[in-house]
Amino acid sequence: MDEEAFRLKATLHKGEVHIHGNRAGLTELANTCAALSALSDKDARAAANHVIYAVPAAPAGLRCAG
Repeated sequence: MDEEAFRLKATLHKGEVHIHGNRAGLTELANTCAALSALSDKDARAAANHVIYAVPAAPAGLRCAG
């Protein structure tokens, strides 16, 4: 099976979190959640208690369709 591109989108809508993703994105999210849940109490209070997924900015002149 070919490795598919990572796709994941999380939004907040009327107080509810909506998560959309393909298999690769959802697998990555599950792995991240598992790793965060395994943190010790000490590490959970430190900066290691969260993950930020960021998308690089689009080059000038390009817009994301949505």
